[in-house]
Amino acid sequence: MQNRLLELVARGTPLPDMLHSITRAIELLSPGMMASVLLVDDEGILHVGAGASLPPAYNAVVEGLAIGPTVGSCGAAAYSKRMVVVTDISTHPNWAPYRDKMKDFRLQACWSGPILSSEGRVLGTLAMYYNEPRAPTEQELHLIETMAHIASVAMEKAKAEQERERLLARERLARHEAEAASRTKDEFLSMLSHELRTPLTSILGWAQLLRTRAMSEDKRQRALETIERNARAQTQLIEDLLDISRIVTGKMRLEVRPVEPLPVLEVALDAMRPAAEARGIRLDLRVSPGMGPLLVDAERLQQVVWNLLTNAIKFTSSGGQVVVRLERGEGEALLEVEDTGQGIEPAFLPHVFERFRQADSSTTRKHGGLGLGLAIVRHVVEMHGGSVSAHSEGPGRGSTFRVVLPLAPSGAPEPLPAPRVRPVRGTGSPEAEAPSLEGVRVLVVEDAPDTRALLTEVLEGSRAQVTCAASAQEALALLLGPPRVDVLISDIGMAGEDGYELIRQLRARERGGERLPAVALTVFARSEDRWRALAEGFDVHVAKPVNASRLLSVVASLVSSRPA
Repeated sequence: MQNRLLELVARGTPLPDMLHSITRAIELLSPGMMASVLLVDDEGILHVGAGASLPPAYNAVVEGLAIGPTVGSCGAAAYSKRMVVVTDISTHPNWAPYRDKMKDFRLQACWSGPILSSEGRVLGTLAMYYNEPRAPTEQELHLIETMAHIASVAMEKAKAEQERERLLARERLARHEAEAASRTKDEFLSMLSHELRTPLTSILGWAQLLRTRAMSEDKRQRALETIERNARAQTQLIEDLLDISRIVTGKMRLEVRPVEPLPVLEVALDAMRPAAEARGIRLDLRVSPGMGPLLVDAERLQQVVWNLLTNAIKFTSSGGQVVVRLERGEGEALLEVEDTGQGIEPAFLPHVFERFRQADSSTTRKHGGLGLGLAIVRHVVEMHGGSVSAHSEGPGRGSTFRVVLPLAPSGAPEPLPAPRVRPVRGTGSPEAEAPSLEGVRVLVVEDAPDTRALLTEVLEGSRAQVTCAASAQEALALLLGPPRVDVLISDIGMAGEDGYELIRQLRARERGGERLPAVALTVFARSEDRWRALAEGFDVHVAKPVNASRLLSVVASLVSSRPA
C-alpha cells in the first residue's frame, strides 16, 4: 500500500486526490476507522484537505480550526508537533468545547499526528476517528506516522511543483516583456528612420536643385518654403529626442516661477493655428476669469500645450474642432484639450503616455511621429507636481486630455511674460551631375506631397515624362491604362496599402508577361528592409533622403537594361 501511494506521488497526482488516497488507504488498513487530513495555511489556520468518510457537518466544524495546546487533537498536534492521542473524547479537556457536537456525530476517539516538512515545519495533521472509546495499537501509531510522512512528501512535492510553475510563469512573463520591449525598440527605430528621412528627403532634394538649376522666382520660393517647413519638423523631432534623453538620464531641469497662463496659451494657439486652418480645423480657447498665475516653467508649459495641440490636430479630420480650456480649482488649475477627432481605442488608452508607443506603428499608418510628444507631456507635468490623464469614449468619439498644474501661492513674485516661439534653421548639400532621361515615362507613387513634387522636379529636370500617384490603388489604376510606363518608383510606407502590397499586385498581374522595372524609394533603410524590398519584387532599393543623381542613374540603368 505504501509503495502504491509513493508511486502516485511520483506520478504527480494532484494533491487533493493524493490526500484522499492516503485517507482511504488508512481506512482500509484499519477497519471501522475514519481518517482526515487538515492543512495549515499561511495564517496558521487548519483547513480540511481530505475526510470523505467523516460527516460533512463535522468537517464544517473543524474547517478554520485554530492551532493551540488545548484545541482538540489536531490543533494540539499541530501546536506541539507531536502525536496527540485522545482515547475518549467525552472525558478529555481538549474536546470540552466540542463535546456535545461529538455526540451528534457519534465520534468518541481521535488520534492525531503532525505532518512535518523536511525542515520540521508543520504542514498539517493526519487524524484517525472511531465511533467508540479506543486506544491505538503500536501498529496503528506506526501507521499514522508512516502515512503522515507520505502526506508530507506529497505536499512538499506539490509545493515544489507550484513554485516551479510560478518560476516558469515569471520567466515566461519576463521573456514576453523582453520580446515586447525588443519589438517596441525595433518599431521605434523603424519609425525614427522614417521620421528623420522624410523631411530630409525634401530638404536635401530641394537644396540640391536650388544649387544646380535655374528656377523661376515662384518655384524658388516654393523650394525655400518647403526646406524651411521640413527643417522645422526635423528640429522639433530632434528636440523631442533630446528631451526624452534628458528624461531618461534625469537631466531635465525646470525654472519654476509664477507665470500668467493666458499669454502662454495664446502664443501656443497662434503657433498651431496655421496647421489647423490648413486642415480646416477650428481652434477655440476658453479661459475662466480670475485664473491668476501658475507656478510653472513657462517654456515647458508652452511645450505641454504645443504637444497636446499637435496631437489633437493630427488626429482630427477636416471640419473638426479643438478646444483648449483653462479653469481654476482649489489651489490648482485644470487645463483641458478636447478634440472631435478619431478617438482612442480602449485597449490603447492605458499606454497613450508611454514612450515610443503608438496605436498604429505599421508601414500603413496614416499619421507620422515617434510617439514621444505625450510621453514628454506626462513627464513635464509630473515634474511640476501635477498630473495628466487621457479620456475617450472610443473610436470616432474624440478625446480629452486633462492636465492639473499648481497655482502660484498668494504673495508670489510678479508673473513672467509668455515665452516667444523660437526660430529654427535648416541646411542642404550639393548634387552631382546626372544622366538624361529624355522620353522615359516614370510613374512616381508617393503619399507625401513635398516628396512627390521633389521627385517630379528631379525627373522632369532630366527630361523624363512623370506621372504621379498618391496611393497604391491610384498607381494600379494608372498602370492598367495608357500611356505605357517605363519605370515605377514607389514609396513603401503609405496610408492604406503600402508599397509592398503594390509590387505584389503588380507582379501577380505580370505573370507570363513583360516585367516593369521598379524602384523602392523608402525611408526604411536597414539591410533587412533592402532584402525585403527585393524579395517582394522590387528591382532596386534606394533609401531616403534621395540623392537626385543616384536616383536618375538608377532609373537610367533600369531603362537601358530593359528589352526593347
